[in-house]
Amino acid sequence: MSRLYMISTFFETTYGTPVALALRKPSWPIRDSVSVLDDVIVDDLPWLVAELAPWMTRLPRKLLISRLKFCLQSIHPSTRPLYKSNSKQLCWNAILRHLKQRGCFLLCRGDEYLFEQFLSTHPSCSVTDFSRTSIIRQILDAEYGKDILDELCRPFLTRKQLTNVRVKSNKAKHKMQERMTTFKLVSEIHTSWPHKISRKIVFKRLNEYLDGTLWTVPPPCVVCSRQIHETSVTSLIVDGKTSVLPHHLGMLVIDDPFVIQKCIVQCNSSEFTFNCQSLDSLMLYKPVVHLLPDGDAFQLIVSYWSL
Repeated sequence: MSRLYMISTFFETTYGTPVALALRKPSWPIRDSVSVLDDVIVDDLPWLVAELAPWMTRLPRKLLISRLKFCLQSIHPSTRPLYKSNSKQLCWNAILRHLKQRGCFLLCRGDEYLFEQFLSTHPSCSVTDFSRTSIIRQILDAEYGKDILDELCRPFLTRKQLTNVRVKSNKAKHKMQERMTTFKLVSEIHTSWPHKISRKIVFKRLNEYLDGTLWTVPPPCVVCSRQIHETSVTSLIVDGKTSVLPHHLGMLVIDDPFVIQKCIVQCNSSEFTFNCQSLDSLMLYKPVVHLLPDGDAFQLIVSYWSL
């Protein structure tokens, strides 16, 4: 375990990561020009050896101005560039210039220096599988932020390619909107469509319909002997021991001598005999006159139409 790793771990444990990162930033001669050889090929970081003009004119869309100002304020005061805080483009240009100077400085350093800087920013990470450019990228990610480097490494597109990307993006967006509309319409139809009814409810309703449509024949009237539908009927209880006729049944008494002689006596008819003093000799429909179980009263079914 190196001394640098021990000191870095101690500061990070004791004072926290922000303080440790601030203390790890080394002083480097930012005002001294650093020349990079022309034959140096840096595929992962092309902006290190190329002109910054294409990157300077491109405005970072995914980065807020507050993020750019935070990055500038986190730079060590001795190397912090001048910038205009209310302009996103100028903040981005200041970061790019400082970033290129720092990257060129690291690119010209030796392997031992890069390892020390890498261990300062990543104490617990191994460097056996990294190249020089990847180590520089890891150092810059820790010092400036991974989102800054990702925006800087975003590939350029020609006008035609940019148009194609926008057309494809609009098509994909329109297709997604159509899918969402279709899904919403199908969901509404599924919600409003009648669901399958259980067999229990179906048979219950069928039985109720059958019971409600049955033709129930009403009992015959004791006065007219007719069965009239949709006519209310009532039941009269007549005491067999009383001689008073209920209601106005008195008009049904057979008192004509001719009718008595010809229809009752000569025919030996018992049609109007009920074994009840108050009902005998009344023209009543005999099948409807029922003797109650106690044997002292009779039940008569009379329709309101006959009353």
